[in-house]
This record gives sequence, structure tokens and C-alpha cells, in this order.
Amino acid sequence: MARWSSSIDDILKIRLVARQIPLDGIARIVLLDDTAIEGVIREVNVGNSGGHGGWQYYGECQIETRKKHLRTVDYLDVRSASSIWSRETAAEYERLGLLVNVQRI
Repeated sequence: MARWSSSIDDILKIRLVARQIPLDGIARIVLLDDTAIEGVIREVNVGNSGGHGGWQYYGECQIETRKKHLRTVDYLDVRSASSIWSRETAAEYERLGLLVNVQRI
């Protein structure tokens, strides 16, 4: 579960990470403790409290690894994120049954 925050630094970080996470495809996410997670982005959640009790924001994504483990990542724990999609990685993830190349359908 993502943490809510009203800190301007946290809000800017959530915004930055939200721009770095590819909405579809294969990503590499590096956490603040230098743990790297690679996999297919399955879900993205970014939002706010709608001003109820003051403005608060959150951001998280769910990523499925090569070993088919689902990890939920809080954007406040992310150092960096990027797309690692290539034809080769897409073919690998397709062989693993983690994605379907729609160009082949």
C-alpha cells in the first residue's frame, strides 16, 4: 500500500517517478536501497485525497518479475525507473508467458 504524503518534496517525487514508469511494457525500477526490480508493469495507481482533510498524494505500481512474482512498489521508495523494452527483452518475456506481442496476433 502506498504511503500518503502532503510534503512538497514527496509530491514532486511522486510526479517524477510517475513520468519515469512506462505505462505499458517492461521496466527497471531501482529502489532507494539500490535493489533493482525488472519486469512487466501490471498496474499503476497515482492519486490524491480530493482535498478531504487537506491535500495528500500517493503513487504506486505493480510489477511482475521474470519469476512471476508480483511486487507493489511505493513511488516514495524509488530512486529511478526506466523502460527496458527492446525486441530481445520483449521476446524473452513473451517466451516466459508474461506478455503477448500484439504484432504477432
